[in-house]
Amino acid sequence: MELILANQSVVNPYGKIEDVLVKIEDLVFPVDFVILDIDVDAEKE
Repeated sequence: MELILANQSVVNPYGKIEDVLVKIEDLVFPVDFVILDIDVDAEKE
């Protein structure tokens, strides 16, 4: 999987965490997280 970020750079995810349950008050939501490894300097481009 490749992701295109807002600054048009293309990154490959480091990993993915699926089906995590997030509880907010009485509501429970299943969510997925995509883990990225991005250099701090990449934000300045």
